[in-house]
Order: sequence, then structure tokens, then C-alpha cells
Amino acid sequence: EIIVLACDEKTNLEIFYKLKSISKVKYFFVEKPFRLTNISDYKNYNSKIIINYIRKFNPFYMDFKQDISNNEFGELKSIDIKYSKGIDNTVSHFVDLLYYLFGNKIKFDDVLLLNKPINIHRETSCSIVVRDFLNLNSYVCFHAIHDLYAIELDFIFDNKRIRIINYEREVYYYDIDNDSNFPEYLNFVQSHKIKLNFDKSK
Repeated sequence: EIIVLACDEKTNLEIFYKLKSISKVKYFFVEKPFRLTNISDYKNYNSKIIINYIRKFNPFYMDFKQDISNNEFGELKSIDIKYSKGIDNTVSHFVDLLYYLFGNKIKFDDVLLLNKPINIHRETSCSIVVRDFLNLNSYVCFHAIHDLYAIELDFIFDNKRIRIINYEREVYYYDIDNDSNFPEYLNFVQSHKIKLNFDKSK
């Protein structure tokens, strides 16, 4: 019922198009990149293809998605993502994660390039910001870091700030409270942190 396609993209496509119409095959679990040859296939086989973006199968992100759905943190204000290793290798993972977390609410209608792309690791890396990410008051910013390996995510909601750092090994939670020095501003107060272990063997 499940076919795993983990070869190069050309081979994966060839196998997919040979097997796509077999009724007993329910799902294709596919390594990225995986680009179909015509637009109609994206609609016809959308529910049959699962790209292997691992975060949406991770318990932390599954719980995070549920908390967002339950409006535990209030309205989203911003997301800042620091990354390296290019758009194909890294940003695609986080675009998929954002669709997983926020579903059809996501809009990528207003994209602004912040710096000129450069060629690194044979991929294009650039910094971009998406304004009007979910609504007029929220945005997401991808910051490319070219000379260091980096993965950091910073979510700011009305009621909570959540920083996922150290290559997704640690999560810091902050409450939002009045600033003692500047009463007209709010401040972040760390409430707790947790450690993540993505290694299933431990």
C-alpha cells in the first residue's frame, strides 16, 4: 500500500509514473526534490504523495500544531527563521512546516528579497521576507547565514514567544509582560525551556 521512493529525482519520477494508477498503492513516500511533469498531476495525486519532510512527524511539532489550532498563544505576530545550506536544502523544509502548522491560512502574496542570491553548496541562498503572512499584522522572515551551519526558529504570538534553537535541540518559552523600564512597551520573560531529542535510537 505504500511505495517509498528514495532514489534520485529522475528515477523517482519514472517509478511514480509507472505505478501511480495502480489502485492498491495508497501512498508514495518520496524524498525531495520531487517535481511532477504537469500541473494537473499535483491536483490529481495530492493526497497520494507524501514528501519526506520529517518535522511534521515529530511529536514536538505535532503538539505545537495542536496548540496553535487551539489558539493557546493568541494571534501570530512574526516568525524569524535563520538557516544555511540553501533554499532547496533548508527553506523548503520550513515552508512545508509552516503549511503544516498553519494550513490554508498561509498566504505568500507579498515576498520581498532582502539580499542578492549567491551560489553556495551549489544552491541559491537568499534572505526573504513574506509580508502579510497570515494577515496584515504578521510576517515571516528567512535569514540566510552563508558561512555557518544554522537552524533557528523564533515564533512571536500575542501571548507567547517560542524560540527553537541549537539545531532544534532546545525550545525556550517566554511570557509577554509589561516592561519595567518602559511601561508603554511589552517585554519577554522566560518561563521555561525544554530539550528535544530527535534521535529515535536513544
